Amino acid sequence: MKRFKVILAAAIAAATTSAFATPTLVISDGSTSTTLTSASGIITFGSALDAFWNVVIVTGETKPALGTATKPQFDLNIQASSAANAPNLTITLSDNNFGPTTGTFVGKLSGSVGGGPGQNVSYSTFYDAGNVTSATTTPLTSTGSLAPPNYFPPNQLSGPFNQALYSLTQVITIGGSANPSGLYNLDATLVVPEPGTFGLLLAGAAVFGVWRRRK
Repeated sequence: MKRFKVILAAAIAAATTSAFATPTLVISDGSTSTTLTSASGIITFGSALDAFWNVVIVTGETKPALGTATKPQFDLNIQASSAANAPNLTITLSDNNFGPTTGTFVGKLSGSVGGGPGQNVSYSTFYDAGNVTSATTTPLTSTGSLAPPNYFPPNQLSGPFNQALYSLTQVITIGGSANPSGLYNLDATLVVPEPGTFGLLLAGAAVFGVWRRRK
């Protein structure tokens, strides 16, 4: 009977921990905001946000669809276009209940804007030791402000890092403009690479940079 109680308590604790993880996608331009959640780890949005941001197509992926609690992996894919006088557009993907994690976080952004003038884009990532979804308590990586039309900053690194329970958050901000923008195509990832793949990731980034300079 005692063993049964122990097993039952462990099952309840595991279920409670699992339920606490809440992958969340927030899309906002300051005047209009939408928040989506999905237990599957895949969240999608495809609609006009409002009269200013008339094309917003977003897919965010995290655990359990991508990565695990001990090996976080985020992917945020964005297509967006604005009308005139649009405010900044901010897209946030967050999840909690990560850890413990050992390794270096790598943040990467790739993208461009075509068919019209673009504005500056920034990509930042954060963790929160309080395990609160969408909290931007402690910065992990940041690209700074990137000028159009191509957004290919070097990989951003942070770590090594080991925290028992924490949340992670990606934030992409696209600048608004008095004039209609072109179409932004952006992809942002945050990963803790498997041992032995970190050097390959950096080497690949270096080769890509050389190729771009030669074009």
